[in-house]
Amino acid sequence: MPPVPRADPLSVVETKVAQGERLSAADGLALFRSSELLRIGRLADGVRRRKVGDDVYFVVNRHINYTNICRNRCHFCAFSRSDGEPGAYCLTVEEVLAKARESIGQGATEIHIVGGEHPTLPYADVRAMISGIREMAPTVHIKAFTASEIVHFAESEGVQPEQILRDLRERDRNDSSREHAPLRRADDAVVVDTTGLGVDAVVERLAGLAKERLPA
Repeated sequence: MPPVPRADPLSVVETKVAQGERLSAADGLALFRSSELLRIGRLADGVRRRKVGDDVYFVVNRHINYTNICRNRCHFCAFSRSDGEPGAYCLTVEEVLAKARESIGQGATEIHIVGGEHPTLPYADVRAMISGIREMAPTVHIKAFTASEIVHFAESEGVQPEQILRDLRERDRNDSSREHAPLRRADDAVVVDTTGLGVDAVVERLAGLAKERLPA
């Protein structure tokens, strides 16, 4: 009996790209899980050429790792440390803002902030990083935190991840009247232990959050 051909998850994506259709969340998961990087690259390059020809644009990015202390000793990175371990560090809010200020002075257009699941870092410090950068540079693009960090912040505050995302968006809007507004604890909060979570579990969490779009 001849083998049954396996479904090609990227064929749907290729058809949509060829027809100029918007990709769905399921298409995004298919792209993420695919190991065919050259094939995906050709798709992306085809869209780029169709939209802008041979023009290529770049951002001037500063990557700030505010801590390498992480309770989730997964294989995503090779530099995480436990609190107290040699080489472990955690930047203060002032140090993060100083690095951002230096970068913006050198022409940075994007600040990328990412760290780890620090077990004792107050969420208030995380908020202060975002509001501080937005206050000093109203037009700089802020790219911050992984899905794992967002879930960790939610667990530490006893709220749902959606509330953390909304709260950080408010910090990014540079609204001084909201700067010290407390984060309301949800009665139906879901606490998620991300220790040992694999990539697929994080992706599924992202897909669930994407079902409810945040307000513009």
